[in-house]
Amino acid sequence: MKLFYRRLGKGQPMIILHGMLEMSDFWLPIAKHFSQNYDVIIPDLRNHGKSPHSQTHTYQLAEQDLIELIDDLELENIILVGYSMGGRISMLYSQEDDNKLDKMVIIDVSPRAYRTDEYLNILTLYNDLKKLEKTDLSKFKTRKELEQFLLQNIESKGLVNLLQKNLVRDKNGFRWRFNIKALLNYMETPSQAYITLTKAVDVPTLLIHGDKSNFVQDKDLEIFRKFYKNFKYVEIKNTSHLLPYENPEALIKHIEEFVKSS
Repeated sequence: MKLFYRRLGKGQPMIILHGMLEMSDFWLPIAKHFSQNYDVIIPDLRNHGKSPHSQTHTYQLAEQDLIELIDDLELENIILVGYSMGGRISMLYSQEDDNKLDKMVIIDVSPRAYRTDEYLNILTLYNDLKKLEKTDLSKFKTRKELEQFLLQNIESKGLVNLLQKNLVRDKNGFRWRFNIKALLNYMETPSQAYITLTKAVDVPTLLIHGDKSNFVQDKDLEIFRKFYKNFKYVEIKNTSHLLPYENPEALIKHIEEFVKSS
């Protein structure tokens, strides 16, 4: 699949892979910072943003989309940054073709399957998306009406903000930028609850974690140390899984220090 992408700056290529329900726009402030020294590429992943919609959405297909993008742009010596879903896609790619990677940054995600209590926020997200799937957007005339509906039906204000940024209006009324049916099918597929790492790689890898997030625990650090021989870990204080929004300055700082290190 040919992905839509944004490209800023010049220099060593840096690819940023967003999380679920995000798109390249969300990472533009961070990308603009790094574009001072790097060739920053931010794709919209399949079924998100301006990239094509498909009936299928899996980590494996998303990885193949990434391979196609890298091949089309003839990229080498890549710094690969992946957040949440994008982090798992990044880890899969490192298993496929680590020769094209210079460094990799994984933001607040593990390859393993999470227990229900650890993944409660994803279960909540799934239930919220099921509500939205049944919502007829054509009955809303203004963004204000839609905002009021979301605030009344979605508990997380952070998710409401994400959803509002994913709304687009055309001649038929409002629609979602993301493919809600494909994403729900993906969330309902047990094999997509985790990814399988099979070989240890030498790519220098940094894991960044929010101290209030339960997406990374001590047992996850052991997995990373097993499969990434050159592994570093940093925790950002007073942040949840939404650390790119809660403390982007700290995120930029840690990524910058890591990519500049030898």
